[in-house]
Amino acid sequence: MSGHNQNQSQWRLSAAQVSKQWRQGMLSLMSYAVMLAVACMLLGRWFAISLDEQFVHQSLSLFGAQRAILAPTTVKLPNDIKTLPLKTSRSVIFNTMVYAGDHMQLVRVRATDSAFPLLGRWQHEPNHVLRKNQIWLDPQAMAILAVKPGDQVSVGDATLTVAGVSNSEPSTGAQSFWLVPKAVISLADLAALNVVRPGSRVQYIVNFSGSSKALQQLDRKAKQFASSWQYVKAGQLTIRSSNWIEKAQLLMGLSVALIVLLCFYTIFIALRGYLRMQRRMVVVARTLGASHLRILLILILPLIYVFVPATLVGCGIAWIGFTLTRLFGFSWLHFSSQHAQALGLACLPLIAVLLMCYVAYRQLRQCPYRQILTQKLKWWPLVVIWFVFSALVMAVLIGNWRWFSTVIIAIVMSLIVVRLVRRAMVVVLKRISSHQSWQLAAMQIRRATPATDSLILGLTLAMGLTSALWVIQNQMLNRWLSQLPDNTPNYFLVNLQPSHENQLAAIAEHYHVQLSKPFTMVRGRFSAINSTPLCQQNCQPDEPKALGRELNLTQSKTLPPNNQVIAGHWFKSHAKPSVSVAERFASRMHLSLGDQVTFKIYGEQLTLPISSIRRVNWQSFQPNFFVIFSPGALDNYPGMMIASAYAKDHAIEFLDSVRKIDPGFSAVNIRQILSQTQQLLHQLTLGIKVIALLLVVAALLLLNAQLALALFERRQQVSVWRLLGITRRSLARALLTEFCLLGLISSLLALVLAQVLTWPLAHLLDLSWQPDIVVMLTVLLVGPGLVALAVTHFIRTLLSAKQWIRWGAFD
Repeated sequence: MSGHNQNQSQWRLSAAQVSKQWRQGMLSLMSYAVMLAVACMLLGRWFAISLDEQFVHQSLSLFGAQRAILAPTTVKLPNDIKTLPLKTSRSVIFNTMVYAGDHMQLVRVRATDSAFPLLGRWQHEPNHVLRKNQIWLDPQAMAILAVKPGDQVSVGDATLTVAGVSNSEPSTGAQSFWLVPKAVISLADLAALNVVRPGSRVQYIVNFSGSSKALQQLDRKAKQFASSWQYVKAGQLTIRSSNWIEKAQLLMGLSVALIVLLCFYTIFIALRGYLRMQRRMVVVARTLGASHLRILLILILPLIYVFVPATLVGCGIAWIGFTLTRLFGFSWLHFSSQHAQALGLACLPLIAVLLMCYVAYRQLRQCPYRQILTQKLKWWPLVVIWFVFSALVMAVLIGNWRWFSTVIIAIVMSLIVVRLVRRAMVVVLKRISSHQSWQLAAMQIRRATPATDSLILGLTLAMGLTSALWVIQNQMLNRWLSQLPDNTPNYFLVNLQPSHENQLAAIAEHYHVQLSKPFTMVRGRFSAINSTPLCQQNCQPDEPKALGRELNLTQSKTLPPNNQVIAGHWFKSHAKPSVSVAERFASRMHLSLGDQVTFKIYGEQLTLPISSIRRVNWQSFQPNFFVIFSPGALDNYPGMMIASAYAKDHAIEFLDSVRKIDPGFSAVNIRQILSQTQQLLHQLTLGIKVIALLLVVAALLLLNAQLALALFERRQQVSVWRLLGITRRSLARALLTEFCLLGLISSLLALVLAQVLTWPLAHLLDLSWQPDIVVMLTVLLVGPGLVALAVTHFIRTLLSAKQWIRWGAFD
């Protein structure tokens, strides 16, 4: 026979094997698991890449550039910097008074050139270019000065025409929010104002934007800049610092990783059944004198027939899902070169299976062909390969080494605990005797064969990982929704006079505005710990370093909302004055209870002991403070009030009424940021719920594969029982009892696995560890029920006459 005909016959034989194996169920289970694994891997990785790109995009949009130099004096760039292929934009930021008739207001002015902003968007109405002799005011300044577009205002020695309203602008300065109204003018008008003089508090800014190569060259040359210059990268101000967004991304990566873990285990279980079915073909091939290559092709070609189309279908499902998500509000999802690079993950299941198949082939080749049907394969090399590839994919999808190591250690420890509990259950079953079907079922479980252990392990993983992730997801989603309810404050009111507190409360009640408790705020600089001044420069790694800026200090009789005392005690009445510090601040400054801390307030030194350390929820959109003084400690220092407010329908009227009683106050509008945050939160919530449903599908696939393989391996045992005169009804009852009992045992072990696994995950997510009774009852009821339904179908197939003809009585 020619080589061409041999190749054709080999492919036809493989196609026939695929058809037979598909009907028996193993290859079909593998194909479904591959589709789900590939789709989830790509979707999870693509979503993570898109989320990273969105963070960078928002960071650049808020920053207005990719790099910037901040300096107190005019920046003169070296010649080698000027020759770099970079776009530049210059700005000068300062505070000055703006006059309009009888009205005046302190305004933060940005004098910039026509290239502003290099990135992002300056939102202003009407959408005209920046011209000389014009000024753009934000809505608050327009209302205070009572002007409209076309009116004239006086700034320094110049008179400028109001061109329009500046709603928002990318800010490269050190502060994200300014406590005074804002304005934008042309840099060409700066000299005519005559307000920037030597000694003025001014910030000079040079923004840069360009290719990655040019930016890297700029980064290397930044070491030569003057010491008074502050070189800033946009990535340093990314919104990734938002803690809950980072945790949401990690939780989604973990969810996808667990789906892939279950899918890989399903592929491994189905591969075991496939290799056992292929033993007879290997015997026939070796008897007929087939070469080693032909025997290897007998094992591999059917898998290629199945895996290549399944991988392509999985990629198609991922692409369709990625495209459809844009229709549900995920407009920031875009396909880029990084997404294309992630397609390499789709090849990992095929590579892992081919490698495991080759290891099994080496064992079968070294075994005498008369013993192939009876010789047991060594499964531990295949388990090692499966574990390595599963861990590799999980590491890529989770993307955080601390999380990955914690999850791996937690799963291993959980499986050890499950193994101990399972041995205890076997001991209990040895003491049980009852009906014949019960005895047969208990006997099978007491034998503790590797097949039974594998079945229990698979069912435990399927139900345990699913229930653990559902518990964590429910707690996280409930926490997010409670942190950002519909009435989350959308304004911060600052520079309020303490004498107007009662009037402010009355105005808020009149306009149905929800007002938080006002806090008196005093500015002070943290200067010493236990009479030791803070290090200013050349500090040791363990030495507290000065903050370099003033802190907002307050005093309070009661513990503020979203604060929790984790060490010490809150202020007691008639106790000595003391302070309470935030946990993050205490960790950074190496503070502990009883330390004497010194603050410089209006030129005076104030030293008090630390009486408590607080854990603060910084994502609450409420006024929070690093340091809180006991009541009365700051009474001798002048200060102002700060409060948060939720204004739904009458925001403008409310702010105008407050301005009438307190013209110097400022309102920081965070409505746009809050709206973007809530929108992103709802999108992430939807994505996590969809992934949770896919996890259930992966668990059902694993459940199906385990039961199919377990019952397939019982066919010889069932044949012996039939020859001994046991009826089909008794066999069916014994098998159903056995597997229902295994389902109940696996459900109990799954609860142990879920509780052991949720503890470290709750610790990483800053959640309180507590058992979820609803999920526990669901696992105990639904788990054995699903096993019973699936086993009933498989038992009918196992005991049918057609199946006996297909398999043979003693295959």
